[in-house]
Amino acid sequence: MDRIRAAMEALQPVTSTLVNYRKDGAPYWIEMTIEPALNEVQGYYQYIILQRDISARVQHESKLRRQIGFLHHINGWSRHSMAPDRLQQALAYVAEFCEFEQVSITLKDAAPFAERRFHFARHPARMAGHDPLADRVIAPAQPFTTSLTWPDAGSPHLQHPYIYVGLPMLAGSRCIGALGGYQPATGTRALQTDDQELLQL
Repeated sequence: MDRIRAAMEALQPVTSTLVNYRKDGAPYWIEMTIEPALNEVQGYYQYIILQRDISARVQHESKLRRQIGFLHHINGWSRHSMAPDRLQQALAYVAEFCEFEQVSITLKDAAPFAERRFHFARHPARMAGHDPLADRVIAPAQPFTTSLTWPDAGSPHLQHPYIYVGLPMLAGSRCIGALGGYQPATGTRALQTDDQELLQL
């Protein structure tokens, strides 16, 4: 705002991006251009203000930055350095990228690891720490998505609504396991097809 005020006082054109909020609190972005114009009849300057909603562009650019960051991490996770501790770090990053509350890897067989299952949970007391739907992904070697409720691990009478996203882990054409994520059904962004393609990488 200081830059806009200074430009107006200097009678200079200025373009700026601003964030506003709708009545429901949702943000939207506008690009505002202010152009000084001399009123030759009355002898003083007026301002022509043009605004356009650029929310779609800002959101697209933000998504692109997020996906590029995720690709950068993927490049660092080579199969030769994918030790169990690195796998846990990778799952934490996947959970953040996808807004999963829990994300798991279930392998068809443990080799080359000492175990078949790896998981990361934001709220360990809520989730059970395994993926009971992994076989729905592994057997057909196809993505599987569904809505479900999950009982609270600490208070079984509480039910939490989730969206489950399961993706086959492929080595060539062979399915070696499943990546399964549980996303709260409300308050999180829906995973798009391109996000799922990044996860399969």
